[in-house]
Amino acid sequence: MSLEEYEDFVYHAGYLYEKDPVKKWKEMESYQQKWIEYLNTKKQMHIISKDTDIVVNYVEEQKKTAALYDSGKLEEKDKYKVFLGGDFPVVDIRTTADSTERLLIVKDSFANCLVPFLAPYYREIVLVDPSIYKGTVEQVMEEYRITSVLFLYGGNTFMEDSSISGVLADGKTE
Repeated sequence: MSLEEYEDFVYHAGYLYEKDPVKKWKEMESYQQKWIEYLNTKKQMHIISKDTDIVVNYVEEQKKTAALYDSGKLEEKDKYKVFLGGDFPVVDIRTTADSTERLLIVKDSFANCLVPFLAPYYREIVLVDPSIYKGTVEQVMEEYRITSVLFLYGGNTFMEDSSISGVLADGKTE
């Protein structure tokens, strides 16, 4: 995704073109609530779209699934964990997308909900949560042959999260 495409995505995702974006977000909240209620009735969901199927590998947990959503988490207090089941040190998502691009996302938990929108455009997406991952970005980039990197955080988390420096460290001193 180019910078221009990303800017366009943010502009439209935030409804910044609307006269009253807050009103639009409240409408979206109501729409999402209907989906939450629907998903609460399901135990498993496997999403397949044209030319895209998904395998999600929770690397350190040695667990694989074919879904980006864990509807069982809707029974828990933190329903946001429905996206990828919550936070893990490294998650490797492989798709059948018509692309050779491999994206590394260095992220906080709020990035999990964006992953389904990126999946159709990348052959592989590797998520790293620096608050629990003990390696470096360099290690991940080499191991997974990463072609693009996205730092995706909520504004407050990005400014306050000291764990980012740990994954960026290369062990060298100046």
